[in-house]
Amino acid sequence: MALAIEIEAVNTGVMATYWRIGEIRITTPPDGADTATVRVDGFASAEARNAGKDRLMASEYSFPLSVLEGQGTPGLRDAIKAMLYETLKSRPEFAGAASV
Repeated sequence: MALAIEIEAVNTGVMATYWRIGEIRITTPPDGADTATVRVDGFASAEARNAGKDRLMASEYSFPLSVLEGQGTPGLRDAIKAMLYETLKSRPEFAGAASV
């Protein structure tokens, strides 16, 4: 999945028309709301991206993770964290770790 919209690559006159998520970060502060930050990469076209061309630009957006839960997926934050903890336990340095 991607997004198709023309947005000018900053101050170039060149339009990025194909947008893909390039990075997702979830931040869990000890005393605040979990935040999802997404970097969206803009390419000249889908063909350019598929041919391995460099992105023209990137933009980052941050949202409280609870926003995603409001879209019909209750418990999303907890599900993501549980999956990540289980995946970490498959790494050698976490072999035998107990979930607490």
